[in-house]
Amino acid sequence: MGRVTFEQALAGHAPVKRVGDVRLRYDSPLLLAEADRRPFGLAGTGLIAAGLGCAAAGVAELVVPEAPRLLLATLFVVAAGLCVAAGSNASGRALRRRRFALDFDARTLRLDFTEPPAGLGRSLVVPFDGVLALSVLGRPDGARALTVDVRPPEATGPLREVLVAGVRPAEAEAFG
Repeated sequence: MGRVTFEQALAGHAPVKRVGDVRLRYDSPLLLAEADRRPFGLAGTGLIAAGLGCAAAGVAELVVPEAPRLLLATLFVVAAGLCVAAGSNASGRALRRRRFALDFDARTLRLDFTEPPAGLGRSLVVPFDGVLALSVLGRPDGARALTVDVRPPEATGPLREVLVAGVRPAEAEAFG
């Protein structure tokens, strides 16, 4: 059988618009996918606010004229650091982006994602022959994720990335 074009593969099939937490868009010869943004929530903001409050309390303990309590001030500052770090981590996870694109003409997979804590964007382009495996992984809570194992040209070892999270059982069966 000869090489099939992207248009030929889609002919006669209704394109899927969504899998798990990912919206799919077909723009020949590309399959573009973007994960939903996670809700930011109040956890990150609340922890950062608590951290700033602890820092202010720690400074107040040192500044108050009647016998500053160094140990209490130190505990407040340590609690402030922990709260700010946890809040930044929670905020970074909520802001993380996950996208991928399959280019059927160039025969490549492009993975786009941000890396916490700074949220810096990173792209990785892998030829199709660098894709080692596509797996559906289950978690104890019943959730499933579609992952891809790739060997990027510049990497020394394989890399696993989540393509789709929140895969429903019926969707997982389609991936075999």
